[in-house]
Amino acid sequence: MKKTGQLFMLACLTILYCGCQSVQFSPEVDKIITKIRQKRDPQGKLASINSEVTTGEFRSNTTDKPIAMSLSFRKPDNMKVEIIIPGKAAFIKAYNGKKGWFFSTKKGLHELSGKSLDELRLQAMLLNPMPKLSDIFASIKLKGISHQVGEKCYKFVCKPKPEFKSQPITFYVSTKSYLILKREEIIDGENGKPVKVITVFNDYQPADGIMVARNIVSLRNGKLMEFNVKSVKWNKELNDSVFSVPEALK
Repeated sequence: MKKTGQLFMLACLTILYCGCQSVQFSPEVDKIITKIRQKRDPQGKLASINSEVTTGEFRSNTTDKPIAMSLSFRKPDNMKVEIIIPGKAAFIKAYNGKKGWFFSTKKGLHELSGKSLDELRLQAMLLNPMPKLSDIFASIKLKGISHQVGEKCYKFVCKPKPEFKSQPITFYVSTKSYLILKREEIIDGENGKPVKVITVFNDYQPADGIMVARNIVSLRNGKLMEFNVKSVKWNKELNDSVFSVPEALK
């Protein structure tokens, strides 16, 4: 199994909204995914978007106050996550297409390798503005209709390619709005024990014409986590230094 859930808010908001280049799927799945893509991006803007910067507030049932958080992505696989508590602590995780690194006030700086690097690479590929599904999934299958979060939903089971060593990820898409409402996955928890992570997407609103879930809630091992999106900026200039280790941390 593959651990993919620590950054729950990196919840694959665009996975089913893009083309399925060479991924194994039926004509029925192709038809539904086309509708999902049209609902998510009615003006076809994502094709010309190369970067995304999302900011907001993160909180859990173990935090006293909301914490500022930012997520930066650049096609095809660059990613950076920053959580800053002014005067107290910082958490930064990034992947520049080749190397991944992590910094926290408590643990300092270290380069990621092995499963940790694979995890970050998968997240970086999934969450970019226009992911190429043929590089991520071996298959996408429709497993019928299911009632979830008060709505009738299509149930999609997406099987990652073998190199990611990940369990299938299940998405529930509203049959009415064609928006992703829920995601389920199995991750490796503490001591390698499998843990089920459930993520729910709420309050979809347009950001320059592209539909974005403004509230994302996840449940993992009894820990409730929530991310409220405040701002989404597309095609913001992000150079290589954004994703590389800052000199000040070396």
